[in-house]
Amino acid sequence: IYRFMPGMDAVRDVEKTPSNDLLPPYDLATCVDCGAIDRMGPNQARFEAAPTTLNIDHHISNVRFGGINLVDTDAAASAEV
Repeated sequence: IYRFMPGMDAVRDVEKTPSNDLLPPYDLATCVDCGAIDRMGPNQARFEAAPTTLNIDHHISNVRFGGINLVDTDAAASAEV
């Protein structure tokens, strides 16, 4: 539903895209609405391989696993952060 937004043609779903078809080395990996890195499943390795990692979340249990952590436990949802 978001295909109308500028730049959406560059967005890849890592669950549906073979690793070798993803964009060449990326500068930033972002994780949204996930309280712990081990909950990322197969995406954990891709997240950890990025030079910079961003963790955006609202869960009180978040262990601040990103290089940059935007965690607001007073927020009702990660979208609010």
